[in-house]
Amino acid sequence: MAAMIYLVENHQGSDYFVPVDRNNIHQVEEIEQQHDFVYGEVATNTAARRLVARRPYSAAFRQRLLRRIQAYFARQTQG
Repeated sequence: MAAMIYLVENHQGSDYFVPVDRNNIHQVEEIEQQHDFVYGEVATNTAARRLVARRPYSAAFRQRLLRRIQAYFARQTQG
């Protein structure tokens, strides 16, 4: 099964991503109980770049987030 991630808007201003856990049907609910918001579910760097580009991030934050996402997908393909 392909690796997927949720892109999450953090209520404290530090957005992040988490791997999708297909065994946890309550994962989005648990994230949103923390007052965060899942704004995307992606399986590729390209899809992540598209969604992240639409967000009002600074260039530096956007680059850091995309580097972390790219590293995550690279590790998934190696294993």
